[in-house]
Amino acid sequence: MGGFRKLILLTLAITPSGALSPGPLSASAVAVGGFLGPLGGVLIALGHTIVELPYVAGLYKFTGSMRAVLERVRVPMNVFIVAFLLYFSYLIFKDSMLILSVKSMYEKYRRIYTM
Repeated sequence: MGGFRKLILLTLAITPSGALSPGPLSASAVAVGGFLGPLGGVLIALGHTIVELPYVAGLYKFTGSMRAVLERVRVPMNVFIVAFLLYFSYLIFKDSMLILSVKSMYEKYRRIYTM
């Protein structure tokens, strides 16, 4: 139940950024509010809650199942990520050594031919 409480708190913290951003919902809320007064705002909020509550519940259920899957593949995924990082680190090191050797060869021949 602690995870659900955290989800509710995060939703309450994030919601104002979406609710205050300009868009069709804001325009319709202004229009309905102008037509129906304070009742229009309540109806907009109620309709938005009816649409968004199943969405949030679905996200909660989906993230719970994904967390279980990710927990099972955590070690193989970490091994793959470390191998990936080591391989690309090796490639970067190899390329940098090549660049440095070409640069030193260029400097050596430049000194010979510019004398």
